[in-house]
Amino acid sequence: MSDNYMAWDGMEYPGPPPDGWSLRADGRYWPEGFGDPVAPATPDAPPPPSTQLPPPAYSPPGAFTPPPAGPMGGQPGVPTTVLYGGPSPKSSKAGWWILGTILLVIVLGLAACGAMIAAVGRGVEETADVFDDFADDVTRRGEATQSLAIASCSIVGGQPVASGTITNGRSLDSSYLVAIDFYDTETGGILASGETRIDDLAPGETQTWEITGSAAGIEGNIRCDRGFDTIRLQD
Repeated sequence: MSDNYMAWDGMEYPGPPPDGWSLRADGRYWPEGFGDPVAPATPDAPPPPSTQLPPPAYSPPGAFTPPPAGPMGGQPGVPTTVLYGGPSPKSSKAGWWILGTILLVIVLGLAACGAMIAAVGRGVEETADVFDDFADDVTRRGEATQSLAIASCSIVGGQPVASGTITNGRSLDSSYLVAIDFYDTETGGILASGETRIDDLAPGETQTWEITGSAAGIEGNIRCDRGFDTIRLQD
């Protein structure tokens, strides 16, 4: 047997009915003061005329808010269960669009970070190569300077001339570029420069050299010194 009851709005709700409600002649439960009362059970007696008025126009039955009835808290005129059908198509599309945009931003950010890291790595490698080349250049110039000896510095026929030796102090065959600068001893200015190349000196081998400056008609006293371009050539 069902424990439900039929309320004044024609809908069934889990019992029991709210307090103050009672069964009326139409077989429905109404709040106190509404609905036709149940007539006494008299054989062949016509039903009594209705002496009750319907709810006033300003307060239709749907406006009643009786206390909850049953475990679901149902009340007449108000569905006890509301089913959630999920987001609307527009909101679903907007959600996917936002999610896609966020993922795109993340991917682009990761790509930019990767490119930046790669660029920094290349920059570090290039900087390291520059320092390595600079250090190697300084080393080779120092080796040539230590191996070079100037024996004479004079003016011959109006041209500056210098001579000397260079020794390969390495354990490998080496080649050298010898550069000499000629200075005016009174002014300190450079009068001329010259250079010569010496190839394939064996380890410990010494070779003489002579360099004539490019200027002519020089008179007075001169000084000879190693030029900046003096260097051991790369192997």
